[in-house]
Amino acid sequence: MITVTVVAILAGIALYEYNDYAPRARITEVVGIAGADMGSVAEYVQSRKGWPATYADLGMSQTVSSPYIAGGLRQHGFPPTGSILSFPLSTKLAPDMKGNLIYAGTLGADLSVQWSCTSSTAPKKYLPAECR
Repeated sequence: MITVTVVAILAGIALYEYNDYAPRARITEVVGIAGADMGSVAEYVQSRKGWPATYADLGMSQTVSSPYIAGGLRQHGFPPTGSILSFPLSTKLAPDMKGNLIYAGTLGADLSVQWSCTSSTAPKKYLPAECR
């Protein structure tokens, strides 16, 4: 009887932890897409000595096929002083998922791009450590 109780308690803990783990694992797909975008922007800046105006300048489409990006559209802003890449998060990541995963890039003196990650309203528990 004690064994059954212990197993039930451990199963309950494991299920609770899995509910947080699965969305964190899924968001790595969005982080991977963002990483590719950041690399493309950095390469563009190095070769052209300026920011791209659109995704088309990078040779990329604004649409992306990921069930975890809401509407399949990544968003961008390329102001004269930096770059903002925004990925609207889908509820397929987690039922309570809202907001965007946002990477902001600034230009260093040597034309290197430094990226920082933020999020608007997405639950922090699901985000990568660099974005919390």
